Amino acid sequence: ITIHGSHDTLVEDNVLWDTRGNGIYTEDGNEMHNRILRNVVVCTSANACMTDSAIASATFASGIYLIGMTNDLVDNRVANWQNTLFTPGSHAPYGQGAAWGRVCPTHSPFGLFRGQVTHGGQRFGLYLDNQYPRRLVRDADGYVLDKDSCNAHTADGEDNGQLAVVEDSLEYHSTYVGHYVLGDVSFRRLVSVYNMHSMYWKVSKTMVDRRTPHVQDALFLNDRGPLAPPGSCIRFNGPAGPFTFVLQNPSPAPNLNPNSNPSTAPQAP
Repeated sequence: ITIHGSHDTLVEDNVLWDTRGNGIYTEDGNEMHNRILRNVVVCTSANACMTDSAIASATFASGIYLIGMTNDLVDNRVANWQNTLFTPGSHAPYGQGAAWGRVCPTHSPFGLFRGQVTHGGQRFGLYLDNQYPRRLVRDADGYVLDKDSCNAHTADGEDNGQLAVVEDSLEYHSTYVGHYVLGDVSFRRLVSVYNMHSMYWKVSKTMVDRRTPHVQDALFLNDRGPLAPPGSCIRFNGPAGPFTFVLQNPSPAPNLNPNSNPSTAPQAP
């Protein structure tokens, strides 16, 4: 199901089985206010849904694949993909198709993002990579009217970030949960269970409001039973750098592993 240059659509209560490449896809980066609700996107295995071609790479195969984030995702279920839910902000930083050069999807404000359940990611489960939502000035078609609104700071030096909240996600049986680069996005009531890496986060920033925790009321769970995966399990592989990173009320308190990739830490904006 491709949402292409469209706004205010409803994609609801669909079941997608062994679709190749992607299940649900926002294509150009200007799509806004679409509602993606209660869909089930399942593969028999990650390999069954991969496809390699001149225009597609198997490494990007994802149950839900988003260029641009100003859409609502609520109560979707995704399983057994290369990446269950992937938002590759840096892959098409200027958009695609008719929107190319008229959008900056790495910085799109988020819509409502609540209640996703994903599991069995051969690489990542929830993978909100390279997202720094900002206060964009856009027209009704999602095209940026003021290119400076894509910048990290306003003309007078204020932080131009816009807070986004990811609520009530359940993630299990994936290799990774997390992202390489993410800022001004707060996770509330995340449950990460039986993942090889309960959280993987390399680069971030101080929250725009300087109050909201990056992670709040989260559960990181594993044991040594027959379902337990290898890997860092309940270790929080977090970022480090010239910013404040806040975890509030994680349970149980995870083993913290900040600066999980020192070579990337200085890049935090």
